[in-house]
Parts: sequence; C-alpha cells; structure tokens
Amino acid sequence: MAPLFSALSSMTTHIPYNFAREWFDVWEKYTARFWDEALRSPLFLQALEENLELALTIQRNMLRVIDLARLSQGLPTRRDEQLIGHQLNQLTTQIGRLSRRIDRLEREA
Repeated sequence: MAPLFSALSSMTTHIPYNFAREWFDVWEKYTARFWDEALRSPLFLQALEENLELALTIQRNMLRVIDLARLSQGLPTRRDEQLIGHQLNQLTTQIGRLSRRIDRLEREA
C-alpha cells in the first residue's frame, strides 16, 4: 500500500473531528515532498521553461492580433489607451492643484 494511503487508513481510529485536519497534514506533507523533488529536477524545469516561453509567445501574438483588429476598426490600441490614461491622470492632478489654489486665494481675499 502506498505510504499516503497507509498513513490515511491508520487515522480512522482517531477522533472523527481530527480526521480532516490529520488528512490535510498528511496530504500537505506528501504534496510538499512532491514539489520539492519536482522543482529540483532539471527535466521538469526545462519543460516548465518551454511551456512558459510558449505561453508568453501566444500571449504576445494574441495581443498583436487584438491591436490590429482594433486599428482596423478605427479604435485605439492598448498603447493609445495607456497614453490617454496617463494624460487623464496628469489632468486630474493639475485640476486638483488648481482647485486647491483657488480655494486658498478665495480664503485670502
């Protein structure tokens, strides 16, 4: 019998309300051991890197397609939206400063 299952089956003699906690502790122990071994494996890390690179390439390509579709419809691209957002933030800051300055000048008058 696998160590996890033998450890779980030995818990059945304990108080029932502790079973879930004990089961979780055993599960956590074996899961941590699995990931510790997996993350030290060069083969696993290489596969992880390749999958991450592929996922990032797919994401970049999807974003390009979305930008081209938006441009073809006369809509702003993500970059255009970022620039507009930055300009709006600057204008909001300037309006806040001017509002405080007007309030101060009104109090002095």
